[in-house]
Amino acid sequence: MFFASTADVWYWVTMFCAIALILFGLDDILMDLYYWYKFIFHRKKWSPHRYTDADSLTLTVEKPIAILIPTWKEQDVIGKMIDNIIDTVRYTNYHIFVGIYSNDQDTLSAVMDLESQYDNVHAIVDGEGPTTKADNMNKLYEGLKAWEQEFGIHFEILALHDAEDVIHEDELLVYNYYMQTEEYDMIQLPVFPLEMEKSKFIHWTYNDEFAEVHTKDVEVRANVSGLVPSAGTATAYSRSALEKYFGDELVFDTKSLTEDYESALRLAMKGAKMGFIYLPAKKEVALGSYFPETFKTAVRQRTRWNVGIIFQAWKTFGWRGSPLFNWKRNLALRYYMYRDRRAVAGNIVNMIAYLSFIYIILHELMEAGIFKYEIPPIVHEYTLIWYLVAIATTMMLSFAIAR
Repeated sequence: MFFASTADVWYWVTMFCAIALILFGLDDILMDLYYWYKFIFHRKKWSPHRYTDADSLTLTVEKPIAILIPTWKEQDVIGKMIDNIIDTVRYTNYHIFVGIYSNDQDTLSAVMDLESQYDNVHAIVDGEGPTTKADNMNKLYEGLKAWEQEFGIHFEILALHDAEDVIHEDELLVYNYYMQTEEYDMIQLPVFPLEMEKSKFIHWTYNDEFAEVHTKDVEVRANVSGLVPSAGTATAYSRSALEKYFGDELVFDTKSLTEDYESALRLAMKGAKMGFIYLPAKKEVALGSYFPETFKTAVRQRTRWNVGIIFQAWKTFGWRGSPLFNWKRNLALRYYMYRDRRAVAGNIVNMIAYLSFIYIILHELMEAGIFKYEIPPIVHEYTLIWYLVAIATTMMLSFAIAR
């Protein structure tokens, strides 16, 4: 019998998975405890943005802001997005620049119609596509600078967005206020999936994850290490910071699959001041966005994230910190590199753990007389592996309930 001959293998596989999951879980618990300790006992110092006077956001002098939107075949959504910005955003000193490929005539036509309606909407057309988002963004940035020279306007804040985003009405006010008062070089706002039908299971899986990451994890990371990973949207850069830290370098690496993460990590290691702004003035200023709805699109996106964040960033940056930082901040930076990169092991462990789970379920079905093949038990009550599996399972359930 297959199961009888491999029972010992499944025993050690299950033992390994349980130990690995417990170690990963303890790492997550440590972060949770740190967050709640700081939030409960040092709330104002830990999250000062929540205590900003709401009137300050609107009373601060408006700096010119450029909203940059790279596109490819976005003719069905770009009009709705820009109409929403124009109708809802509580800010006046801004322009919208849309990066378009010359062979994307449908998107170009849609944006040209918008240009005829709004004085602050502009198409930046450069080259044929599709290429990469990084390439589109770099050309969009260069086109912006050429537009500035022609019209004599210098934008002091650059805000990045995707064509399907739903922008909060106070987003630009937040960028403007905190880049002046806190002198941030980069600001990231939370990104939350938009409401959809409850049947969209994959979309809501993203919802759960981003709610966890963008209400706690990134806030801890920002406070501990100073590194705020860019989500590639709802991200704002100080123009002076881009010129200071990148100079003639391309802001976005065209070889990276996660150019947003890579550019933020480069900024952090150059000593930039980065801020994650959650609940400014106790207002839910966050970006609404659509996430993959199908298994295929979700796997493609996750694969791109894993390759870019884990392998490409690992190859580019290694485990080094920055000579500008003290040993504590460098240690924190390396720790968060580990947390990002541990997914290469975590994904494998999870996959194997599911196989062990199936084995155990089949054994229980055999005991109940439902499954006819003989499957030896690998978890005996009150043995070491039984305790390990029980601890790992308890941790999994507690995370699912608490988060």
